[in-house]
Amino acid sequence: MLKVFKRVASRRIKDYFFVLCGNTDVKDALKKLEALAMKEQRTATADIHMDVRNVQSEVVEILDITVNNDLHSWLDPPTQRSIDDEKKRPQDSSCRWFFDDAEFKNWKACDNGIYWVYGNGASQSSS
Repeated sequence: MLKVFKRVASRRIKDYFFVLCGNTDVKDALKKLEALAMKEQRTATADIHMDVRNVQSEVVEILDITVNNDLHSWLDPPTQRSIDDEKKRPQDSSCRWFFDDAEFKNWKACDNGIYWVYGNGASQSSS
């Protein structure tokens, strides 16, 4: 883009001096200079617009990739290892029903009492 500006500015200066040295009226020279300035402005605007469109398409592509990756990671099922880790981690309310039971509290208040728990030991149910 800098090359475009340099090229246009150089051309503009050459045209300006050519017009002034050509023994034409100053009004004509200023009109031509104004026309050249407008042409330069349009060229620069078109160049900037093209750059913005290119950047915009790259941003859209990056956004699409990011959203796609986020969706894949969100939809990706957990591994067996993470499932096993979650099973081993107790919940905050685990065994609360057992410890809040009135019979358990009475037994705990007594000295040397025996508390018998009925149930299947292999069920691993603690909620």
